Amino acid sequence: MAGINIKVAVCDDQQYHCDYLKKLLNEYSVEMNIYEFNNGGDLLRSDEKFDIIFLDIDMPGIDGMEAAKELRARDKDVRIVFTTSHDEFVYDAFTVSAFRFLKKPVEYEKLVEALQRTEMEMLNTEHIVISHKGKISKIQLKNIVYMEAFGDGSYIYDSDKRFYESSYQLKWFEEKLKDKGFFRTHRSYLVSFRHVKKIENGNALIDCFDMELPVSRRHIAAFKEEYFKYIKNNAQTR
Repeated sequence: MAGINIKVAVCDDQQYHCDYLKKLLNEYSVEMNIYEFNNGGDLLRSDEKFDIIFLDIDMPGIDGMEAAKELRARDKDVRIVFTTSHDEFVYDAFTVSAFRFLKKPVEYEKLVEALQRTEMEMLNTEHIVISHKGKISKIQLKNIVYMEAFGDGSYIYDSDKRFYESSYQLKWFEEKLKDKGFFRTHRSYLVSFRHVKKIENGNALIDCFDMELPVSRRHIAAFKEEYFKYIKNNAQTR
């Protein structure tokens, strides 16, 4: 999913496993910054805030489980993925709310699933801040159903059937939310793929409001293509 940069930590005392995991990560088609650590102590001394950490459990000194407990105490949201050759650690992983538990050698398909889920969770916590007539509103992107142009500004409708006014034009939101699961279906509408139930007769059926929004003839082919890509990439997390 374009538009997201994932900050990744790889921590393993065996260089072979670090190199192998970094190779798999670099094959994934999303921009990411990868940081390498060879022991739990170095990882804990890092000042970086990571989105996801691939952490070996069986390491000398501060092992992965001990490091994970400290990491979880510092950051309740970081995604900890244990990588290990030993199944017996799987139950301990629950004590630190592990995100995933991957057996070595890590399978690319399982790595991709973890990264895709990370992307969706990151997207779902993103938000926009709008100001209109002195009122400031913060709206999570996952809650935005669609936006509608009016005059020199826009209306924003959310999944709780509330609407907000913004002095920004729809074109401004179209640029800001490009590659974040939104599509300009019509000169008057910007729609979230997350809330599209189906496409029928040149319209997008929207959930929450149970209504149809028009898709212009010149946009219908691109809209269908991008919508099906979205469904394929996010079928497990919609």
